[in-house]
Amino acid sequence: MERMTGMLRGDYLGDGLLAVALTVFGQLNLRFNIDGSTRYGPTFATAATTALATAVIALRRRAPLLTVCVVTAAMAVPELVTRLTITLWGSFVPLVIAVYSVARHEKRRAAAAGAVVAALGVVVVMLRVPVIGTAANIPFTFVPCAGAFAARADPASAARPARRGK
Repeated sequence: MERMTGMLRGDYLGDGLLAVALTVFGQLNLRFNIDGSTRYGPTFATAATTALATAVIALRRRAPLLTVCVVTAAMAVPELVTRLTITLWGSFVPLVIAVYSVARHEKRRAAAAGAVVAALGVVVVMLRVPVIGTAANIPFTFVPCAGAFAARADPASAARPARRGK
């Protein structure tokens, strides 16, 4: 019962609402091409991977390492088999949120592992998706993720202990 009460606290409720909002907007983005993404692969597969990458954001404080691994897998693993559409709102924004969450809420080793997983996923996407693999996208892709990870080094966040480091 205590676990259910914890899930209804403001933090977890907010994470759930964020995940719902990202999932809805990610699907609307796929339908109406809001961000102007170049289309690749079957629409159903893209919609499914987008839904997975955005919905798992609900677990970002409860299981940050799992969240970054699932978001990265949803974005990168299908690219090893086929090319799918990678969107700003359905792939990249969830990845930045997941990288920030793992940096903020995990111990250093787990945070570093999450950053490596995310970086490997980004490399896979950049190598497999022609429109993303351009030199102009390198800073656009890695700088926000590095910035999210650098939040760990922020003196204000250092004063607050990480969730699992208590």
